[in-house]
Amino acid sequence: MLQQSFLDMEEQTDYSDMKDNKRDLTSTIQTFVQYAEDQGSSNANRYYTSINRLIRAESGTTNIQLSSKHSDDIALLKNLYKVARKAMIHGMEWYLPYKEIYQQVKKEVRKAVASSSEKPLV
Repeated sequence: MLQQSFLDMEEQTDYSDMKDNKRDLTSTIQTFVQYAEDQGSSNANRYYTSINRLIRAESGTTNIQLSSKHSDDIALLKNLYKVARKAMIHGMEWYLPYKEIYQQVKKEVRKAVASSSEKPLV
């Protein structure tokens, strides 16, 4: 019983961490939208939807409602939020064109999904 309680608490922590990463990503997307608008993008607000849709589609979590019971999905999403955020921050720090940054986000998210699905050799 105590062990199950500990596992439930651990799952809740992972879920909470994932939500924190999502908030951080949203904040970074907000900065990225302004960055893209400054470079002349007239539809920069679409990046909120595009990036979140990309992450959900690549992770395979498009049609499920997440709860703390989906620990594998939560761990993957937590990582993908970090990867996308890091790619955007890196691109903006290097003053890359916003379209190039978005392509880099897609590339890094797909690479992270591929590496998470690789099974170690036994």
